[in-house]
Amino acid sequence: MNTKPLALAVPHDNRVESALAFAANEAERRRAPLRLVHVFDAAGPEPEPVQGFIPELPSAYASGTNVLWRAREAVAGLVKGEVELDCRPLEGSLRETLVDAAGGASLMVLQRRDHGRVRRLVTQSTSSGVAARASTAVVVVPEAWHAHDRKVVTVGVDEITRGKGLLTIALDEAASRGALLRVVHAIWSVAGLDDVLVEQATARRRVAQAMRDLDHAVQAIVTSDPSYRDVKVDLDVRHERPGEMLLSAAEDSDLVIVGRHDPLLPIGSHLGPVCGGLLRESPVPVMVVDPR
Repeated sequence: MNTKPLALAVPHDNRVESALAFAANEAERRRAPLRLVHVFDAAGPEPEPVQGFIPELPSAYASGTNVLWRAREAVAGLVKGEVELDCRPLEGSLRETLVDAAGGASLMVLQRRDHGRVRRLVTQSTSSGVAARASTAVVVVPEAWHAHDRKVVTVGVDEITRGKGLLTIALDEAASRGALLRVVHAIWSVAGLDDVLVEQATARRRVAQAMRDLDHAVQAIVTSDPSYRDVKVDLDVRHERPGEMLLSAAEDSDLVIVGRHDPLLPIGSHLGPVCGGLLRESPVPVMVVDPR
């Protein structure tokens, strides 16, 4: 069994069914403990009482404990005693505390609320904030997601020359699932004017060269580790907008993997527009990792 647990963030209203199902399945598959984490603010307004194991204690801590026990019961019904479960009520501000909690886990799992577009424009997503700053891999699970077991893992590779770490993680995930690994790479300029400025012949040359480079990068990793040799790899390189390409690929995937963005400035985004858009719109779980 792995020493580091998986962590699942449980909100106060316990609307976490999809992320809970994903985390329970991952804990079983990895044979790892599962830690349920709930963040409460003792200095904040008194939370609404939650019917549960400690109804007589009207404190934020007790309310948070009730939330975790209800989630624990739901997980226990899925894993049938085969996964070690741990509950951690934590005091602090939500995003910062979850980022800290992720540091002690091998994977942090959060559920994405399917808010309307207008609300998403004016609210900062907790899941995106944690994914951008956590020191470990973060999986964001859409609220409406249900497992389909399509046996396809998709990874989006931005820069081929720097993609070894990302490809290795993706090969690990595909191998452990017995899944096809689809490697997606889009040829598109930062300015985003390729559709009007790049000739078709030039685009075809770029795609062909990128396909050769990507195949070389994948084969170098596969031949160095026997555990990857049974993984079927499909390379998908196109002259297309990367966000649209990844969202399309997500439709028939079990999991999409992307790397965190290296900002040009210290105050820049650590997700980038493609990763951020995928976290908001993907119909399947998205794993965000440090590509280094």
